[in-house]
This record gives sequence, structure tokens and C-alpha cells, in this order.
Amino acid sequence: MGGLQEDEVAFFAGRLDEHQRVYLHRLLGECLSSLPGDAHPGDADAAHQLALIRDHMQPLIRLLGCLRQFQVNDEGSDIRPFGVQLPEPGHALVTLSPRIANWKGLWNREGTEWLTTLNPARVTVDMRRLTDTSSTVIAWLVTLAGKTAGGRIHVINPSTRIAGSLRILRLDHLLVLPPGTP
Repeated sequence: MGGLQEDEVAFFAGRLDEHQRVYLHRLLGECLSSLPGDAHPGDADAAHQLALIRDHMQPLIRLLGCLRQFQVNDEGSDIRPFGVQLPEPGHALVTLSPRIANWKGLWNREGTEWLTTLNPARVTVDMRRLTDTSSTVIAWLVTLAGKTAGGRIHVINPSTRIAGSLRILRLDHLLVLPPGTP
């Protein structure tokens, strides 16, 4: 786990009340108890072990579904002003919050380290919550594009103004817009 993830975990755990802490402790304990330990290596065949893990992970999957319903723009939702989801292996979906323009961590290590840690083959940035952007945010996106395997990022749901800015700056080869974007 990288430094940014450790900071976020500490931030998250520190904000839990006693009831939430006990509930999460119990939930994680029950779900993770199905993982094979050092004490009994090879006791169960792989298919049985996989089925056991899958069954025990269902509460965590339900919790994740509930958490994904919260908006990224919620002031208390995240240290970073963007959310990162992995909708499929090798694909990172980044949802930007309007707070991105004023985020002090944009040019710190934490602003880009997470991408190096994930190392996705494809990155998509959802800009639906932004009506406009700054040159600083665009430069950050270009920096992120440079850290991806393909050297580009796919941009979805940009405002007409943002899409126009990317075209005028001739960055639409690095920050790829969907076909037919006005």
C-alpha cells in the first residue's frame, strides 16, 4: 500500500465513530477469515477455496456498492478531489470534482503517485461535474497521460468549453475526446 493510500486509510479510520469502527472491524474480520492462512496451506482444493472466498466477500461487495452511491464532490468524501474506480481489470475511471482546481496536492507526489501504483492500461477521466477548467488542471491531466502505458487519457463528459479548450491547445491527441463531442 502506497503512502497516499495509507494516509487515506488513516484519515478514514480517524473519522469513524465507535459504532462504525466496531461494525467495520466485524465485517472485515468475517469477510477476510475465508482467506487461506499460513497455518493450513493446501488444506482445501482451489475451487472450494475460491467459492468460500467469493461467499465471504459478498458483504464487502454490498458495502462497496453503497459507498459508490456517494458523490465525489462531497466535501468530506475524500482527501483527493477525485474518485478512482476500477470498472474492469486494467481500466481506471477517474471522476473529477470541481474542487480539483483549488487542490493543493495537485503538484505534490500524491497528485500522481496513485496512478503509478495502479498502473492501468487505460485511464478514463469523467469531467461531468466540471463546467470549466484551468490550465493547471489541464497540465495535471497531461502529466497523468504521460504516466500511462499508452501516453494518453480518454476524457468523457467534458463541457463544450473544456472540449474546445483541449482542441485549441491541440491536446486532443493526449486527452482523447469521444467521437462527436461538440
